[in-house]
Amino acid sequence: MWKKISGQLEYLLGPLRDLVLSPLLLLAAFYHLATIGLDYTLYLTLLYFFLSLSSLRHHRALQTQLSKLIIHENQIHPKDFFDLYYEQLSPWPKPLAKQGFTLINDLEQDYRQNKQSKKSFLSLIKGSLSTITLARMAMRAFKNLPAEKARQSFDALARLWGRRISQQAKLQLKTLLPTDFSTLEGKVLLIYNHASTLDFCLNFAALASVRVKDSKGLTRPLRPRFIAARDHFIDNPLIYSWLGVGKAIQKAGMIFINRRQKGQGWAAMQEAATKLCQKEVEIAVYPQGTRAHAIQNLDGSIWEAGYYSTFNEATWDKPLGHLKIGTAQLILDSLLELKKQGQTQLTILSTGIWGAGSALAKGHLKIKTQSSITYRVGKAWILKTQDLDQLKKPKEKIPQNQNEENYLKKIQEIQIQLNQKLLEALDWHLRLLEKTKKTLNLLNFETEKTKKLIQNLEQAQSQEQSFPFILLDRLFSLPKEEWKLFFEKVFQLQEKNWQEPAWKNLLKEISQKLSGKKLI
Repeated sequence: MWKKISGQLEYLLGPLRDLVLSPLLLLAAFYHLATIGLDYTLYLTLLYFFLSLSSLRHHRALQTQLSKLIIHENQIHPKDFFDLYYEQLSPWPKPLAKQGFTLINDLEQDYRQNKQSKKSFLSLIKGSLSTITLARMAMRAFKNLPAEKARQSFDALARLWGRRISQQAKLQLKTLLPTDFSTLEGKVLLIYNHASTLDFCLNFAALASVRVKDSKGLTRPLRPRFIAARDHFIDNPLIYSWLGVGKAIQKAGMIFINRRQKGQGWAAMQEAATKLCQKEVEIAVYPQGTRAHAIQNLDGSIWEAGYYSTFNEATWDKPLGHLKIGTAQLILDSLLELKKQGQTQLTILSTGIWGAGSALAKGHLKIKTQSSITYRVGKAWILKTQDLDQLKKPKEKIPQNQNEENYLKKIQEIQIQLNQKLLEALDWHLRLLEKTKKTLNLLNFETEKTKKLIQNLEQAQSQEQSFPFILLDRLFSLPKEEWKLFFEKVFQLQEKNWQEPAWKNLLKEISQKLSGKKLI
């Protein structure tokens, strides 16, 4: 008990002592020497400095040891790992244990307690401290271990990161795989809907049970390398240097998009395609490009993040306007490159994230404890390279020949399929339909009106029409005080076909309110 407490104090205060106070005292010692001369105060100050330096070396050596340990104990319970870390930081450490740890089940990790859920800022602070620790361990691994071992250590630490955040926020993290799911083969691209800041840190842990057979015939865990926003991870000094996440994932080989410069996304996608084809890693991407707006319940709680609310002024009325075209381009460019290499296929694994948007919604800083987050993995979508004859990537914005036109048509086909795969994994239209039924009942609209609307929505779902669900998604993303007004407008139009201009005008009105801008 006391070892753990003393180790935790050392964990919290040691860096302040070693990296801030100790250098200041050393400067004071030199000033003391120059002005007063040698005395016992100077000796004590120098002794303190060297003890502090020794402590700093111990911290770093321990981080290297643990970065090695996690390679072999990659299913260790996060509490066991950090308890071991604290014990080794105490004044009375035992020999470093290498076995006998509690192991977790990757498919269902339940860190919840039998307590009432609450919104906690403390969970975010604790998670930030753990993030700093694991990011620095990863950097130690990159500095002190051979390249392949360092990569294995980073991936194991990344999975531990998601488990630790889940444990500290008291979350349940579930992964649902298709019943016939098997080891993936060849090159794999991972796609997800984007619901929360939690998505990035939890994704490594959530898909830890998925295995892939690489070009050498070896079966290994996934090695996700995300396409991430440069302004979040590289240009932000807090995340890049202080938390250390930016440095660690940059060293690991993540790909960064400069969203502030127009056209830079294409270069990032080309880099991702090259890395996917040439390295033994999996590229992971959020086709929405950003987190979707939070959707409330009538009681003011967060229901979930939306799906269709990631549009911009130019794409609000397009059926696929919520998805960036770059992911489809990444898929096609990767296929073309794989074909050159003589490979036959690319596997796309789509995953629907449910619960993260309510646990930590966009624009919120408090994590809702005791939440359940589910990663629902869809069936593997396999694309064959043999289907790419007479395609050529255009060098200009306007295609110059039929092959270049075929390339652009193929991207549109992939974009449609991409959207379908994400919707299937998320089961989004059915979820929206159920929310609409409950909401209309609570708002006490006339029974005949609501019955007719639900019938129209069920028919639209059976016919795979997306328009009414795009409208509902954005309507529910507005403040709940505006729902009743807009549902009245929906009732007025429900005798009209979804394709009629009046429906598009209503969607524009809702989209404009949601974006806070005047749409084109």
